[in-house]
Amino acid sequence: MSILHNKIMNMKPSTLPAAPAKAATQPIRAKQPSAPIDAFLISADGRVKNTKISLDLAPVIKAYGNVIVPADASSMLTFQIQKQYTENVTLAAMLKDKGFKAAYQAAK
Repeated sequence: MSILHNKIMNMKPSTLPAAPAKAATQPIRAKQPSAPIDAFLISADGRVKNTKISLDLAPVIKAYGNVIVPADASSMLTFQIQKQYTENVTLAAMLKDKGFKAAYQAAK
């Protein structure tokens, strides 16, 4: 055994260094994100994609020129029909749905 190991083993408990005291502060807790919902992601160039996203991220996405619009049944049906016949669903096609148009105007 090494000399240092022997010295440590022969020390009295009162001479050993004390463990650091725990901080008396409250732990920092992160804000819980809202539950993800079905929504439409409208890019700056007018393309529309459906996604499942938390609305807490909407301000961040809006800062990059995109818009998040919550999906309802009629707008989701309009999206699915448009997607069936065209490869890319456009904002102009989606604005024909009254529910989507109202939600888009509110989110914009």
